[in-house]
Amino acid sequence: MSILKLPVLILIAYLLGSLPFGYLFVKYFKKTDVRANGTGNIGATNAMLVGGKILGIITLMLDVAKGSAAVILAKVYGGGDWTIILCALAVVVGHDFSVFLNFKGGKGISTSGGAMLIIDPALTIICLLLYLLFLLSTRYVIMSTLMVMALLPLMLWLVSYGFNYILFGILLAALAWYVHRADVRRFFAGEETRLDEAWSKYSK
Repeated sequence: MSILKLPVLILIAYLLGSLPFGYLFVKYFKKTDVRANGTGNIGATNAMLVGGKILGIITLMLDVAKGSAAVILAKVYGGGDWTIILCALAVVVGHDFSVFLNFKGGKGISTSGGAMLIIDPALTIICLLLYLLFLLSTRYVIMSTLMVMALLPLMLWLVSYGFNYILFGILLAALAWYVHRADVRRFFAGEETRLDEAWSKYSK
């Protein structure tokens, strides 16, 4: 791989991640800013709450797809593990800090899942099952997500990934916790709503 190719791939991955599908769909079809309604997030959950199930599902699929696309591009045109890791991080950073939204954005979980789906499909399924287990046990969406993200580096180590992928897991988890920092503060202050309460509140 040429020395110029890696920065180009990282830039493409970042721009892919920056595409704010939830914001665009709700703006176009519902004539409103998703950031000013519901939870204020541009991701699939809030797109569903503000724009309806169809827009939410389409947003989810495309947010996952852009994470997967970035890793596929890295595999096809780069090939090395570090290229894959850097592009996977770039696409999530793009979603979280979109150049098209003044470097603001979503929380990056769906896009992270899309990237991981290409890196290791089996491990991604395990993460999803763990998330569902935590969600059924706690009824807290955000904390269930963050617990899985916190466990990701450990799971990568347990299935014998090397230092580079474990570092990737640590960085991905740290990024997730950072963008959810306000949610974490609400949780520890006893102000975070449970799944059923949130749905009832925001779907009215």
